[in-house]
Amino acid sequence: MTVRWRITGFVTKKTLGALERFKKSGRKLILVTGRELSDLLRVFPEVSLFDKVVAENGALIYTPASEEDDRAVAGSRIRRQTEKGGRQATVGRQFDRRHLGPH
Repeated sequence: MTVRWRITGFVTKKTLGALERFKKSGRKLILVTGRELSDLLRVFPEVSLFDKVVAENGALIYTPASEEDDRAVAGSRIRRQTEKGGRQATVGRQFDRRHLGPH
């Protein structure tokens, strides 16, 4: 099941209730967004409802329960590509796959 909504500055209590019921049914909730993680946490404090968050246009996978993300994985991949003669890239909170060169 896919639920899509656009954050327009608020998420209604009705929507939050539906998400809570969905999670209590034993299913997993995954939030996918183009927002930077810090901005998402600022505007949507209820992110802890989700099991995983794919943020920053897919560049970051965040686990709210443990507050862990996979930035280190993305950074090590960019470094390996650069060492193999790929284009220079910097590692920040976001990266663009086009900078990785051919696979």
